[in-house]
Amino acid sequence: MDIALPTAQGFAYAKMPVGSNGITKVPISGIGDEAIFGTTPKFATTLAVKKGDFYIIVHVYGFPIDPGKPLDDVQAKEKTLALEILSKL
Repeated sequence: MDIALPTAQGFAYAKMPVGSNGITKVPISGIGDEAIFGTTPKFATTLAVKKGDFYIIVHVYGFPIDPGKPLDDVQAKEKTLALEILSKL
């Protein structure tokens, strides 16, 4: 697991569409003021969250990121971790 505390600029970068190599960025609701899942096929998923002036990026390692397979398990772990962190603010 990896947790980063980016600046507002870092969060904006995490949200930017990439459009290459199958990388996707999908906004989600229910976490902070704004959140987005980013996925790089065969490599990683990340969850970037903004709550007020606080920003976090959560990445959970050790799970397969295969094209065509659901990422629900990995994303659920990242969401749970992000919600736990935000509850401490």
